[in-house]
Amino acid sequence: MAAGRFGRTLDNVCSILRLPIIGRAMTFRLWPAALTMLLLLVSASLAASAEPEPQAANLPAKKFPWGHIVQHKQLLELHVTALPDNREIRIPRLNNRMKSLTLLGQPKTELNFTPLLTEWKITLPKPVAAEPVPVILLETLEPVHVPVNPFVVSQSKSGDVDLPAHHVITHGELLRYEPQPHKNTLGYWANAKDWAEWQFAVDTPGKFDVEVHQGCGKGQGGSDVQIDVAGQKLDFVVEDTGHFQNFKPRRIGRITILQSGNQTLQIHAVKKAKNAVCDIRLIRLIRIAD
Repeated sequence: MAAGRFGRTLDNVCSILRLPIIGRAMTFRLWPAALTMLLLLVSASLAASAEPEPQAANLPAKKFPWGHIVQHKQLLELHVTALPDNREIRIPRLNNRMKSLTLLGQPKTELNFTPLLTEWKITLPKPVAAEPVPVILLETLEPVHVPVNPFVVSQSKSGDVDLPAHHVITHGELLRYEPQPHKNTLGYWANAKDWAEWQFAVDTPGKFDVEVHQGCGKGQGGSDVQIDVAGQKLDFVVEDTGHFQNFKPRRIGRITILQSGNQTLQIHAVKKAKNAVCDIRLIRLIRIAD
């Protein structure tokens, strides 16, 4: 009975793959090839229907003055084989939110972290010795992405476009992305000439409400800011939210994107009122239904 079912299965596979059925002996000889072809067809079908992988880029395959990096999907291991005298470890800036920063085997040791314009700086405290080799663990919330090329944000299935701080491109002397879990913001906006931009792709054009998630320290509000997207400009006045990381979503106007394809959104300070303009965690383009 079992042999009969097995034989019928072979006949069915051969039929599906359009292989000739020339007696049972020939079918048994064709079975390995038929099975392999069937698995390849299933694999190709699954690959075609899968969601596209997020954009990702690896760190340059090189050694650093302080040691080397072992890269995983959402984790970097920084092997400090040559601890500098200033105890500073520098890596390229990532397009990632930071989940955690710890020292292997010493999770309670506090590491000093400073985001710079194009690099991230980690300073090891003096109690950490050069032997055994310190290994810093930097865990991210997304697959590790080095901005060799600007990250192009995709439009969601709902039609909205979310432009998070970790995909921002900054220009100027101070403005930068701050990836720490309690920050996750575009910050250091103390120079009014600094500005930032995001790149995104639109598949479904239309009308969009622009929503800015901004934070501003107590007594620091009042700066004039302008957003420029698709040849249209929207102005708003920064609102005091009590703290730079106390973010408030604010709808500042509506734009129309007429064509599909790549777009750019820029944000500039027109006038800085106090010590800093504001912090921005997210800008949303919320599509209006036709």
